[in-house]
Amino acid sequence: MPERTASATTIRLLSLLLALLLWTFVTGERPAERRCSVPVRCRNVAPGLAATGAPPSVEAVLSGPWLSLHLLPPESLVIDLDCAGAGAGVTAFPAVEQCLILPPALRVTRVSPARIDIRLAPVP
Repeated sequence: MPERTASATTIRLLSLLLALLLWTFVTGERPAERRCSVPVRCRNVAPGLAATGAPPSVEAVLSGPWLSLHLLPPESLVIDLDCAGAGAGVTAFPAVEQCLILPPALRVTRVSPARIDIRLAPVP
């Protein structure tokens, strides 16, 4: 009799595990959106120049599978504005959403502001 009880318990545990895996798979693939604040950084600023005018962060709305959105660590999100080759003056970045690197399953739905103007000025 003890063997039969152990077998029934094993079957119940396996059934529960299978149900949880199925629930996770179905729920995880459901489309969702997530609003987040993404920090902005200026990279490759030429020596002797300082970048000003960039907002500290932008608001972004990401969409994709629910599970992928919720497993995405917020600290992995950053908008890097590449100022390589830019001289003194104003440099415009009209497509900010393209500067945000995301996993393949996710995409940027909206970014506010959608355009960032950076002023590069000589350091005194």
